[in-house]
Amino acid sequence: MSFLFRAARLAAIFMVAGLLGLGGYGGSHAMAQSAADAAKVTTAAEAMDLYLTLMDRIAGALESVKDDASADAAAQTISETSQVMNVLGDKAKNQITPQDWVAATTPRQQEFAQVQTRMSMALMQLAQTNPALMQRLGNTMQDLPTVGR
Repeated sequence: MSFLFRAARLAAIFMVAGLLGLGGYGGSHAMAQSAADAAKVTTAAEAMDLYLTLMDRIAGALESVKDDASADAAAQTISETSQVMNVLGDKAKNQITPQDWVAATTPRQQEFAQVQTRMSMALMQLAQTNPALMQRLGNTMQDLPTVGR
């Protein structure tokens, strides 16, 4: 698969996630970022806050990639974040109603779109400037879970 196609595919995944109402941004960005803390989430609003905090972490990791060492660090951050997202996703699927997801997500779509745009732009920039690093990160990005309904 070409590097630009892979970047475009990942960007499309993020945009579809936004259309499905998987995000929300706001509240405390200092909110817990470990799998154990994700398991403590009890409301859709908390889940949205944490999800976007995690997406922000991934965006920052992608934006930091300049060479092999920073790509390795970004891949590690993305992998660790993916583990937290898995716990959050399980929690959301089992304990948060679709109506609560919509109520928590709808007023925050603009903020969610901003972090998605950062991620997409970082991936596209990387695909254009360093396809080999994009390839390395692309494999890690494909393992990200979907959070929400």
